[in-house]
Amino acid sequence: MGVIAQPRTDSPIVIQVPPPELALYPEAQSIYDDGSSAGLANGTSTVIASIQLTAANVGVINSFIIYGVNVVAGLIATWTVRVNTVPLTGASRTLPQQTAAAASIAWGPDEILWRIEQGALIDVLVSVVAGGPAELGAQIAGWQHPTPTRDRYAHAWR
Repeated sequence: MGVIAQPRTDSPIVIQVPPPELALYPEAQSIYDDGSSAGLANGTSTVIASIQLTAANVGVINSFIIYGVNVVAGLIATWTVRVNTVPLTGASRTLPQQTAAAASIAWGPDEILWRIEQGALIDVLVSVVAGGPAELGAQIAGWQHPTPTRDRYAHAWR
């Protein structure tokens, strides 16, 4: 007959569950958009990707990729992630001036973790600062989950 292990009483076992911003939970839904705009000329701006969170959900963006197709020499462009039309701090990327034409360019995905508040509209605004025309695009991805799920783990962010 084998020995039955007894639980230790001097060292309780604590299971640390990561907050929903770091791990997908059953109630999480993936969010994703990929958009581009062709023929953007010097001095123009346009929204190229957007995601509307469900009214009762908060979100997390964990991937942001920017790209260009048929990029011309001299192009300088800026991509800005916005939440409800307000630029998200630290979420802007500028393409350095291109010294040569390229069939395609891409950066990312950045290792990010942006928490987005309940029901927000997330979009990516691209602006051509110099050069053009160019086809510029962006991908944003992450997930959304019910606000109570976030609230259960609020202590993990303090």
